[in-house]
Amino acid sequence: MSSDDPFEMEMCLFAKDEVIFRDGDDGGCAYVVDSGSVEISKDADGHRVVLGTIRDAGMFGEMSLIDNAPRMATAIATENTKCIVIQKEAFQLNLRGTPPFVTLLVHMLIKNVRS
Repeated sequence: MSSDDPFEMEMCLFAKDEVIFRDGDDGGCAYVVDSGSVEISKDADGHRVVLGTIRDAGMFGEMSLIDNAPRMATAIATENTKCIVIQKEAFQLNLRGTPPFVTLLVHMLIKNVRS
């Protein structure tokens, strides 16, 4: 990014089959697919299990921004893909205006998904 503005939109390009992040990585940002597609998968007993495919306007990687836990899956571009990057700082600034009940509810939902 060219400035210190946390709301400036950063774009990232990923080539087909490029790993965006791996299960267990630290999560400092989330992504929104602008074009292309991303496969979300997890290793289970030595086999890759596809959890889903994220396409245009879909978001992924957001859970680690909410609970600061490591990534729980691997994200791989399944074609040339362009993503908008949402930095942790911008995400947290937007959450500050959220009512405490909603914030608690989101944390509980993320905890349930992770378990």
